[in-house]
Amino acid sequence: PTTCAGMRRASTTLIIGDAGGGVRGWFAAPFPEDATPRQRRTTTDGLHMVRAHDLPDQSGAITSIASSARDRQFVTGDASGEVLLRHMTSQVTQATPQPFGEQPVSLAVLSPKTDALAAFSQDGQLAVYEVDNPHADGSLRALFLPVHYEGRPGAQHVWQSSSGSDAGMVKADWLVVQ
Repeated sequence: PTTCAGMRRASTTLIIGDAGGGVRGWFAAPFPEDATPRQRRTTTDGLHMVRAHDLPDQSGAITSIASSARDRQFVTGDASGEVLLRHMTSQVTQATPQPFGEQPVSLAVLSPKTDALAAFSQDGQLAVYEVDNPHADGSLRALFLPVHYEGRPGAQHVWQSSSGSDAGMVKADWLVVQ
């Protein structure tokens, strides 16, 4: 069952955490081209919710989710005391402090500039960490494999434009053909 949910700031991605430590990213996207007319009639705007990102599970039930105001990073805390700093698009876990041992995390947050992470334990302890990862979105997976960007029907072999438009740039075709 769902234990925690939050919206990624300045985004349409809904982040959902569950009792098994699972973290998923959902957003509205157009139906794929092969969708049936019946499927397309289920919504008036032509969009449906897509589970686009399955991130690695944490050890305990998710108790806190907070997102960055600047980029696609977010932090999750759980009932086993783990705090994970993650990046939604690349699905990379960037840091895994466990500041309170096995004491459950009641709240985890990122600073407005995403240069600090704070976590509070269930018994009122506070832990603060400096965050310095200027290329949080970088990973081999994000560079060379298809990525599921917000508002797209599925993972594609493109880079999302940062110019403010919905355009994408095709990634270099370095695919192995057999």
